[in-house]
Formats: sequence, C-alpha cells, structure tokens
Amino acid sequence: MYEGGEEHLLRQKWADAGALAALRGEIVREIEEAVAQVQREPVPDPFAEDWRAISTGHLNEGMNKMFSTIQHSTSNIQSPIGRSR
Repeated sequence: MYEGGEEHLLRQKWADAGALAALRGEIVREIEEAVAQVQREPVPDPFAEDWRAISTGHLNEGMNKMFSTIQHSTSNIQSPIGRSR
C-alpha cells in the first residue's frame, strides 16, 4: 500500500488494524511464494529461446524492414574520417 494508505483506511474506518495486518501477511506470503517459484525455475537459455525485443512477430518484421531500409539508405554515405586531402 502506498505511504499513508493504511492510516487513511483506519481513519475512514474502511478496515481495522487486524484486517490490515492479515492483508499485509497475505501479501508478503504471496510475494515470497512467487520469489521461491522463480528461484526454482531454470534460467533461460539464450541459444534455445526465440527472444525478441518486440514480442509481436508482426511488429518485429516491421522493425526488420525498417532497419534494412535504414542500412540500405545509409550505405552510400561516405565518412569524412580517413579521407586524404
């Protein structure tokens, strides 16, 4: 809960201290269970996973086309570095 949230709930009499303590305990338990589960899972294998920065294949294909176009359009640009005068 955000800072001051518990005090607000108590002031408004929307919850009592016992209910908030039970809720906090449940939240902590759920977080600890999730952390324990993730720690038991194997780490991802970057060579076996089909990972993309953009999760939707359609969007990823669009990005590939965009980068290909940029690469093609900039391939004829000559760098001033290394030019002799």
